[in-house]
Amino acid sequence: MANIAATELIIELDGAIKDGSSRRRLQMLQQVTNLFLISASQLGERQIDVFGEVLLRLIEGGEPEMLAPLSMILCGQTSAPREVVRRLACHEEAVVAAPILSKAETLSNGDLIELASHRSQHHLLAISERKSLDESLTDALLKRDDIAVYRALARNAGARFSDQGCLKLAVAAERDGDLADALAMRPAMPVKEIHDLLTRATRAAPARPRKTPPLRSCETIRGVVASPSAGVNTKPPEPIDCPAAARSN
Repeated sequence: MANIAATELIIELDGAIKDGSSRRRLQMLQQVTNLFLISASQLGERQIDVFGEVLLRLIEGGEPEMLAPLSMILCGQTSAPREVVRRLACHEEAVVAAPILSKAETLSNGDLIELASHRSQHHLLAISERKSLDESLTDALLKRDDIAVYRALARNAGARFSDQGCLKLAVAAERDGDLADALAMRPAMPVKEIHDLLTRATRAAPARPRKTPPLRSCETIRGVVASPSAGVNTKPPEPIDCPAAARSN
């Protein structure tokens, strides 16, 4: 039954696209998506690819209002067509990309690292919310020198950091109390290693005037890095409005 319905929808596809009506395209997108969700557990790889081809044609040039709900639906589907997921993740509008970036397990680490190198702060924050991030991905995110992203990563218990990443966080925390607080709450943070790295970096760096950090920041980070057991963009992100799906014209 699902295969028959899929065939009928595919036959209608060209007509919906040629029609050019956003209302008709949205209806088709909803129908194909619902059929995929109903059938997903019974579909083979080739059938999933067919659904992917149909969805790619329907979302081509789609408005964010149409694509954002699709991202919300597919971000938790492990069998979602890979290329559709990737296309949504690459969307320049964070309202479309964010659900996929923060949750989709079908995205490769390479995809995420590539996107982390040039997308907006909101895209970076979405990636920073993923259940787990390895050292190569956190390094890519930290390279963007965004304090909001630093804080998000420090609060994420599933984020792992390289030595260089730990050093970046420690240095930034000397100037930011919220980041220092977040680091202090991480039980698995290699605090002794951070202290050693920071000490070596301080000795190697030429002496230069420094601004006096906030009192809370100083006290917190000293408490974190002093115990063996225990250039950044500071502009906060603007809120994202998540518009509803496009309604009938």
